[in-house]
Amino acid sequence: MSPLSERRTVTVLFAGLQDFGPLSSGRSPEAVRDLLDRLFLRFRSAVESLGGTVDKFIDMTVMAVFGAPVAHEDDPVRAVRAAYALKRAAAEFGQEFGAVLEIRCGVNSGEVLWGELAGERATAMGDVVNVAQRLKVASAPGTVLVSDSVQRAASAHFRFLGLDPIHVKGRSEPVRAWLAGGESRTRTEFREVAGIATPHVGRERELEELLTGAQAPTGRFLVIEGDAGVGKSRLLAEVRRAFRVRSPDSFVALARPPEGGSAPLGPFAEWLRESAGGSGASGESTAGLRDYVRRVLEDAGHEPAEADLSARLILLSIGRDLPGAQLVDIEPGRRVSEIHASWERLLRARARGRCLLFCLEDLHDVDEATCALLAHLASVLGGGPACVLATSRPPAPVIPGFDVMHLRELSRADAQRLALGIFAQDLSADLATFLIEKSGGNPFYLEELSRFLREERLIGESPVRLLVPPERVPDGLQGLLVARLDALGGGDKEALKGASILGNAFWVRFLSRLLARDLGMSIQEAERRRIVEPGPVSSLPEDEEFVFRHALLRDAAYSLVTKKERARLHGLAADLLHERAASGGRRLRSMSAFHRWQAGHHDEALEEWRGIAEEAVAVGSLLEGLTWAREASSRGRSARISLVAARACAGLARYPEALAEAKAASEAGDASAETRDAADVETLRVLHMPWCFWTSGIFQPRCPPRRAPPPSCRRTHPSLRPACGPSRWK
Repeated sequence: MSPLSERRTVTVLFAGLQDFGPLSSGRSPEAVRDLLDRLFLRFRSAVESLGGTVDKFIDMTVMAVFGAPVAHEDDPVRAVRAAYALKRAAAEFGQEFGAVLEIRCGVNSGEVLWGELAGERATAMGDVVNVAQRLKVASAPGTVLVSDSVQRAASAHFRFLGLDPIHVKGRSEPVRAWLAGGESRTRTEFREVAGIATPHVGRERELEELLTGAQAPTGRFLVIEGDAGVGKSRLLAEVRRAFRVRSPDSFVALARPPEGGSAPLGPFAEWLRESAGGSGASGESTAGLRDYVRRVLEDAGHEPAEADLSARLILLSIGRDLPGAQLVDIEPGRRVSEIHASWERLLRARARGRCLLFCLEDLHDVDEATCALLAHLASVLGGGPACVLATSRPPAPVIPGFDVMHLRELSRADAQRLALGIFAQDLSADLATFLIEKSGGNPFYLEELSRFLREERLIGESPVRLLVPPERVPDGLQGLLVARLDALGGGDKEALKGASILGNAFWVRFLSRLLARDLGMSIQEAERRRIVEPGPVSSLPEDEEFVFRHALLRDAAYSLVTKKERARLHGLAADLLHERAASGGRRLRSMSAFHRWQAGHHDEALEEWRGIAEEAVAVGSLLEGLTWAREASSRGRSARISLVAARACAGLARYPEALAEAKAASEAGDASAETRDAADVETLRVLHMPWCFWTSGIFQPRCPPRRAPPPSCRRTHPSLRPACGPSRWK
């Protein structure tokens, strides 16, 4: 597979300068070019620091892409945050020259083609780019306009004001626009899905174990490891809630890495900032943080000099500079231990002898200094009533003194309980199966799927049932899933994209032939990262089978493959499966037919399905034959396929269906004279079966006729006999 082009869900940002005239006036072209170069370097740095890619500079406008070539689960949030960073960069640059610089910003999310164009480097192409550019044009100087998709994804982080729809050239429908009103300081306790009230199920054992450890007289230090969306943050939130009820006098704290990038001791710095702000002190200024730490330590009984030194050490450890805080009296070898001791004093001072529960999220995103401080806390707080709980995606960093709890997906029964709780009414069996199999028991995946089905109106009521399966991965999950795939090396990700062509299950050797290279190591790496796992039984003899751990992971990988490449690989897979049909039987032939259909060779696929169905009926495997015939007729009905289905239904004593299929075969536009004769014979066969009741085209409870078929029919078809059961012919 060529890695040069992919279909990706991205967020596109356009930011254009309103007026560069005040800076260009009176300057030579070379001087103006140098000024723009300096400004655009700042723009590039702002975009890249948030994980975006500068696609191009067009005149006075920068186009940035978030989600390609590497995706993040929060790309829309990063893009809006980058828009504000560009506004600040432009304003600061203008102030340096005594001018006012303002920019207009437009942000939109959706699917694009990401790849090379005319031999140049990769770029984003598609309607999503056009809408983002039009939003930029429609915005007022100094403002950020976003689309509906961005507003939905970033509403937990930013405030938005709905505006009148705007008309975009080339689109019949107007685009709804939202005015970004700044970043919200409130942060949710755990990952939530808008519009979904989620019950907490399936974690009763883990919750009780964590609460018992938190209330133990000696310390408990634990890392909860699990995949994204499996419920780590929700479990910690439930622990904090229950712990406050059981121990109302305890001290409970929550720390997270800062938004928008790592920082020294980031979780502890964020906790300190929020604690200082909540106490009425200034959590933003360095002086305010110093005064807060000094006051807490002095209130706990520490001497003013000791409190002042600890405050300076803590601020220096998180990158905050204070005048006169060089600390020349501390030996370099002791500085780290003194910093650790200062943080320990602060935590003990906040707890004031009470039971302490300190929760830290996203340990996989922290720096080494944070892990070292946690190891220190485990060594000094272990003798008293203190508990430190952290969450991490695999592989979790190894921290001395910390145990690890592995949090897995919900069981099938618990996933069904969760689905029932989300919809608060009975679910059809088909919808419950769809949600469970697609989510793989991952609570967030299940919640996001439920929201998506509601928003897209793909479900009906009483009971809640699936009307139409969705054709794409929900936007709220796409970035999260693709980010996991992007974390693989380029060759490993291409292997999984190829595997997605085969479906949720695939085979290593077969896949290696499909992509023309050995993929054993790539699949092992994907298994190590818990993206795939060995299947229970292989459908291909002597070839190891693997399955995607979540059907949504497979869907995300498949979404990255361009339509042209999909058709090519499906066609090649059909040919390779047809070669193996002799050893795999009709099942492999049916898989070959499916891939031919996906490759766009519809007539060949229908003919293959018909042949499989005829063969199954001929050997007496009637239900199998009916399955393949119905598979074909669901995609494209033909007379011969309907005839096979009629014979299978008659053999299964499903007489009304047999008559309907025979009638369809006789009336089909492609029916030959021979096919019509065979359909008429099948109708006569059914009418002379036991238990078949016919009156004016409607089945009624009356005895069937006991007469022989017309002599001409017997002469034409001397082997005519009932498909099953004893003969009733006279």
